[in-house]
Amino acid sequence: MKNNRSIACLMLFILLQTACSQDFFETVIPLDLPEDSDRITLNCLTDTGQNTWVVRLTHSASTLDEVSMFPRISDATLQLFANNVATGSFVYDTISYYSNENQAWYIDSAYVAYQYPPIAGQAKPPYLLPQTGINYTLKATAPNLPPVEASMTIPNPVPIQSVTVGSLTTIDNQSYYPIDITFQDPPNSNNEPNYYFLLVRQYINPIIDPISGEILSDTIETCNCFYTRKGVFNQNDFIFDLNASELIRLDGREPFSNQLFAGKQHTLQIFVPFHSDFHYTDGDEGIPTSKVSITLGSQNKERYFYRESRNLQNQTENNPFAEPVTVYNNVEGGFGIFAGYSSNIVRIELP
Repeated sequence: MKNNRSIACLMLFILLQTACSQDFFETVIPLDLPEDSDRITLNCLTDTGQNTWVVRLTHSASTLDEVSMFPRISDATLQLFANNVATGSFVYDTISYYSNENQAWYIDSAYVAYQYPPIAGQAKPPYLLPQTGINYTLKATAPNLPPVEASMTIPNPVPIQSVTVGSLTTIDNQSYYPIDITFQDPPNSNNEPNYYFLLVRQYINPIIDPISGEILSDTIETCNCFYTRKGVFNQNDFIFDLNASELIRLDGREPFSNQLFAGKQHTLQIFVPFHSDFHYTDGDEGIPTSKVSITLGSQNKERYFYRESRNLQNQTENNPFAEPVTVYNNVEGGFGIFAGYSSNIVRIELP
C-alpha cells in the first residue's frame, strides 16, 4: 500500500511539472494570412454651407502595417452623379484656401469640384455646391486600384423655431444660462429616423474701455461646448433623469436621433457657462459682451453612424479589455465615408 502511494505521488508530481511547462499550454498553429490588397480610401464629409465638394483619396494599409500617414492618391478620376446625371468636374489641388461668409479653411492635397472643367489661363469656374434632397453617387478610379463608389442624400435643414434664454442660475457653484432650443421634427416618408447634431459656440464681443474708447479685447471664440443633463442626448443611457442636478459637458457636434420624439415638436435644454470676465463691471453693467451661436444640424444616416462609430473607437483606444470597434464604411470596393449634412444657425446675445 505504501509503495502504491509513493508511485501515485511520483506520477502526480511528474504530471504537474509537465502541465506547468511552457510547451504544455502552447499550441502553435501555422496560418497563412491573406495579404490585404491595396484599395482606395475615399473620405468626403460635406455640408450645404461649404463652397464646394472636397474629396480626399488615399491608399489603404494592411491590418499588420503600422502607418501614421496614408499615401495620397493624386492621379485618380472622380465622377459625381446627381440623381444619376453626371455633374461637376474635379481638380486635384495640393494647397488651396477657401472661404465663405461663415468660415474659412485650407485644403491640403484633395480633389475640389467645379461646375465645369477649368481652362488653363482663364478664371476658374464657380464651385459646385452640395444641395439637399439629391441622391449623389461618387465614383473614383485610379491606376492599378479597384474602382470605388458611394451614394448618399443630404437631408433638408430643420429650422430652429425658438431659442429662450432663462435667468442666470447656479449649479454646483458654477453660474449658467439655461437655454431652451425648440424645433419641429419633420415626418419621414420612408419611416427612417431623422438624425441631428447640436453645435454651440460661445464668443466674446469686443470689450471697449467706456472712457478712452480703446479696444481692450477682440472677438474670440471661448468655448465650443455646452452643458446638459443626462439623457438629453445620450438616449441609450440607462440613467434617464432629466431632473437630475448633475450637468455633463459635451464638446463639438453632439449627435442624436429622433427616436424619442419622431414627428413631434421637441425642446433641448442646454446650459452655457457664465464668465464674469466677459461682461462690463464698471458703469455699463447690462451691456452684453457674450454671444452664442447655436447650430442645429440635420445629418444623413451615413454621417451619424460614422461619427458614432468613430466616437466609440476613440473611447476604446488603448483599452485591452474593450471589444474592437469597426468604423462605419459606406464605400463599395474600398474604404471610407461619403456623407453630409445641412444646418440652421441662430445667434443670440446673453444678457
